[in-house]
Amino acid sequence: MEARKGFRIFTQIKNQVMDQKEQMQLLDELMSVIQIMDELYRYHPENPNQIDVASEFKRLAERKVEIEEKLG
Repeated sequence: MEARKGFRIFTQIKNQVMDQKEQMQLLDELMSVIQIMDELYRYHPENPNQIDVASEFKRLAERKVEIEEKLG
């Protein structure tokens, strides 16, 4: 009888730990999704201050050439 009670308690504790691990994994995933959404919103058409991808790419390509020239 005591062994069954101990096993039941062990199982409850194990399930709580697993639930906490799952919650932590879900929170980590949620943070990742939010970060990606924030980054994408910078380029989203509904963002009134959206970044123009074409002009930003051109600016970065020019900067890349400048850096490469300095490096020799």
